[in-house]
Amino acid sequence: MMKKKRIIKLGGKVIGGRLQGKLGVSRAFGNYEFKASKYLVSDPEIKEVTIGKDAHFLVMGCDGLYEKFTNDEIVSYIKNKISSQPLEAVIQQLVEEALDRGTEDNITVIVVNFKKAYKKLLKKK
Repeated sequence: MMKKKRIIKLGGKVIGGRLQGKLGVSRAFGNYEFKASKYLVSDPEIKEVTIGKDAHFLVMGCDGLYEKFTNDEIVSYIKNKISSQPLEAVIQQLVEEALDRGTEDNITVIVVNFKKAYKKLLKKK
């Protein structure tokens, strides 16, 4: 909602969830017409967190995933399958499940698995 208010304050329009009625804001970063627009900014939102030894993985995904899964559901889904299947297969199944649940948006999922990194770190100590 903050994005919409900012765009309107600058004189732009959000029509049907689309910038100037043409482009979904989340997809606008690669579109030249909108890169020069004062209505669209691509400043990143940054949040720093310390990851402890108990962290197993980090999930990054786009709205096609998160409109059909909560954060907790995603974590549970991966945790329940990662011990018996390769991570690649688990993520592919997660994407397919989002499709089965009816998402019509783009689905991109990136998972960073910390398990091997921590094992190597612990061996060095």
